[in-house]
Amino acid sequence: MIYLNDIKLSKIMKTVLTNLKVNKDSINHVVNSLVETSLRGVDSHGINLFPHYCRVIKSGRINKNPNIKHTKTSFPSYKKKL
Repeated sequence: MIYLNDIKLSKIMKTVLTNLKVNKDSINHVVNSLVETSLRGVDSHGINLFPHYCRVIKSGRINKNPNIKHTKTSFPSYKKKL
């Protein structure tokens, strides 16, 4: 088994995604999610996906600069309506 320092790995992953011209918000979300998932012991949905993400970014299958807008379309189901 290979043990990696999560901080050093995060920096390397961020550098790779920056070189692929992914926007900064997406980089932070992707890297943090993948590393945290692996730290919980679920590598299949963690850092093992990183090479795949890089390939699909290069192929154009993933939008590396999404324009995400949050809109509230309904009342949250967990809150009681008054």
